[in-house]
Amino acid sequence: MSVRNAVSSTLVITLTGYCGLASGRYIQSDPVGLEGGLNTYVYVRANPLSYIDPDGLEVRFMCRALAGLAAYTGKQHCFVHVTCPEEGWARTLSLFGGSGMWPKTGYKAVNDPSDNPAGPTRVNQPVNQRQCFRDTCAYEKAVWDRFNSFPSGMVPYNAYGPNSNSFAQDLITGNPYGGTLPVGVPGPNIAPGIDMPHPNFPR
Repeated sequence: MSVRNAVSSTLVITLTGYCGLASGRYIQSDPVGLEGGLNTYVYVRANPLSYIDPDGLEVRFMCRALAGLAAYTGKQHCFVHVTCPEEGWARTLSLFGGSGMWPKTGYKAVNDPSDNPAGPTRVNQPVNQRQCFRDTCAYEKAVWDRFNSFPSGMVPYNAYGPNSNSFAQDLITGNPYGGTLPVGVPGPNIAPGIDMPHPNFPR
């Protein structure tokens, strides 16, 4: 067996480094550090025989400047973009405030042109799902299912939260597989409500 074959049969190259198949661990610490969990060497729940990560990250957390008069506040509106190239779909998942200067209710939306993932954004970061699956779009489908579990009608909305930022962070952190917000996501002083879950998601 050549050295190249020996390496390829014992290591998996991922977006964040090399993973030992036998140990189910990275051979170097995860570059996101402790933000990804206490064990910075774990890969696919330390179960590489059941889970794989061939395609990298397909969920992005995005934030853009508020529009209209609200743009002068310097605050941001966050949303989630999910793609599954293997099945040929992509969706942008958002929550918007209803009418009026200070809306008290909001509604969810899919692929609203206001949240164009190709448009100008302040934050456009991949979400590290912290585990991998046999179905390469399992995490993406979990985020989509989380979106679908949210009521379709009008829901409570407040400029300081719960709001679109609460909704976006809850799509990532509240789905069954969990997830962490990526490095570089603004805090509640720039993206109010991002530090709280949205109460209309099922628990």
